Amino acid sequence: MDDRIQLVIGISALLCTAWIIQQANVWRIKRTCRKIIEELRQSSAVDPSSAVKLPYSKRSFFMVGVRDYRPRALELLVSANIIGRTEEGGYFLAGQEKATSNAKAVEGI
Repeated sequence: MDDRIQLVIGISALLCTAWIIQQANVWRIKRTCRKIIEELRQSSAVDPSSAVKLPYSKRSFFMVGVRDYRPRALELLVSANIIGRTEEGGYFLAGQEKATSNAKAVEGI
C-alpha cells in the first residue's frame, strides 16, 4: 500500500478513536448528572433550607486508578443553575429542575 494512504488511514483511525473516547466521557458525565439529580430528589432537597451535603463535592486524591465523574458533573450542574449551592456547602435542586424532568435539563449541558 502506498505510504500516503497508510498515513491517511492511520490519522483517520487516531481521530476516530479520540472522538469515541470524548463521546464516552460526555455520556458518563451526563449519566452521572442524572444520578446526582435523582439523589437530590430522593433527599427532597428542593430549596436552600432542605439542602444536603454531598460527600463527593470535593475531589478525592485517594481514589487511585478510578475515574470519579461526580465532582465534575456536580460542578457542571451548579454552573448551569440546575443545582444550587448554599454558603454552608449544601446542594439543592434549583429553578426549572423542580418542575421538569432531569433528562431535559441534563441534555442542555
